[in-house]
Amino acid sequence: MIETVDYRPSYELDADLADVAYAAVRGWPDQQLITPAAVRSRLRPTGTAATTLLLARDGGRLVAAAAMLWPATLEAMGQLIGPLVHPSARGAGLGTAMLRAAASVAAARPGIAFTAGPIPESRPVGWGLFDKAGWQPVQTGHLYTATLPVVDQPPPSDVPVRPAQPGEYLNQAVADLVAHAYPRCGHADARDTFTRWTTDERYRPDGLLLTGDEHGLSGAALVYPQSDEDAPGPAEAVIADLIVDPRLDGATAAAVGAALAGAAVRAGASFGAAVARTVARCPHAGAALASVGFRRVDQVRYYGCPNALSVLSAVG
Repeated sequence: MIETVDYRPSYELDADLADVAYAAVRGWPDQQLITPAAVRSRLRPTGTAATTLLLARDGGRLVAAAAMLWPATLEAMGQLIGPLVHPSARGAGLGTAMLRAAASVAAARPGIAFTAGPIPESRPVGWGLFDKAGWQPVQTGHLYTATLPVVDQPPPSDVPVRPAQPGEYLNQAVADLVAHAYPRCGHADARDTFTRWTTDERYRPDGLLLTGDEHGLSGAALVYPQSDEDAPGPAEAVIADLIVDPRLDGATAAAVGAALAGAAVRAGASFGAAVARTVARCPHAGAALASVGFRRVDQVRYYGCPNALSVLSAVG
C-alpha cells in the first residue's frame, strides 16, 4: 500500500527518510552521508505547491519512499526523487508501485513534465526501473569523489576566486550564468537558482565561490558541509554545482574551472570534511575536478518523462 501525502517537515519523518535513503544507496558509488537536515532542504518546495511524498511502510516502519517536487511554473520541470527502497524490502515490487503512483499523481496535474536522477550506471536495478516504465534518458553526468585534504594539489590559480558576502544580491548574476551553462533548465529554474542554493539549511556564504567581475560571473561553485554525529559515515563536502560560463574560450574556461575546483576542495577541508563528492554536468567541470585530485567513479543518468499517461501504460 503506497501512502500519498504532502510533505511537512518533522524530525521523526526526516530521520526515517534519511535512514531509508542511506540504506538504499549504501555500498554503491553514490553512497553518501544523508542527514535529516539534508532531507528537509532537498524536499523544500520550489513553488507554492507542497512536495508530494510517496511512502511504503511495513508494520509502521518506513521501507520505501519517493518524492515529487512541483515546479514553480509550467515552463519548469518537476523533479522525482527516488524511488528509494530499503534493502530488506527489495523484490516486492515497491519501486514499480511507487513509480506508478507517481505517474497517477502527475496525471492529475497535466502539463507538468518530470525529471529524475542522477542514477549511477553501475546500478541497473535503479535505471532499469525507469527504462521499463517508459522514461527516457535526457542527460548524463559523472560522479566524482576526493579524500580531503587533497595532497599534491596545484598551487592557487591566477584566476581570482572569492566567497559570496553575507546578504549579497546575486540572483540575476547566478541566473544568467545558469541559463547559459544549462540552456535546457528553463528560465524559471535559472531565475530561482540562487534562492534554492541559499535556502538550503547547509548553505554558508563562504561555501559559494565566485569568479568574474561587475559585468557578470564567469563561474561559480557551491559547497555544502554535511555532518551528523548520529549518522554513519564521515563529514562530507558536497559540491552541489560547479559551473563555468560556456561562452569563455577553451583556455580561459579551463583556468576558471581549475580555480573554482581548487577553491572548493580548500573550502571543504576548512569545513572539517573528510570526503568531497559531486556530480559534474558542466562540460568543463570534469577536467577541473581531476586537476585537483578528484577521481571519476561512475557515470550517472538523468531521466525525463513528459507524459505521465505513458508511464501509467508502461508500468500497468
